[in-house]
Amino acid sequence: MKSERRRGRDIVVAIDHGPNSKHAFDWALIHLCRLADTIHLVHAIPDMKNVLVYEATEGLLEKLAVEALQVAMVKTAARIVEGEPGVLQGSVGEYCLHNCRVPIIIVPEKGFRFYTELGLSQEWRL
Repeated sequence: MKSERRRGRDIVVAIDHGPNSKHAFDWALIHLCRLADTIHLVHAIPDMKNVLVYEATEGLLEKLAVEALQVAMVKTAARIVEGEPGVLQGSVGEYCLHNCRVPIIIVPEKGFRFYTELGLSQEWRL
């Protein structure tokens, strides 16, 4: 039987300069990524002509790409898009959660106590 090469998956992570997006990136590397996968890093900036913001974002994405290769040995594709920061969060994220045909994972901020914050009783805990 001829062996088939496994096709990698595309995993998209919205990135900004805050600790919560770094936490989501780390979570994706640890829990989702496999060798043949590609992690796509997307960062929105309000104005592509702002050289300082653009270069800082390039530096961040390059740093994360190196980390992805070292930690999980996955390929990385990075994209800087023009738009309001947070465009991939909030109502847009909620829309994607309810309407996308592919799995969506929303990683809560680090230290979020899911059951306590949502007021769930002890019996709901896994």
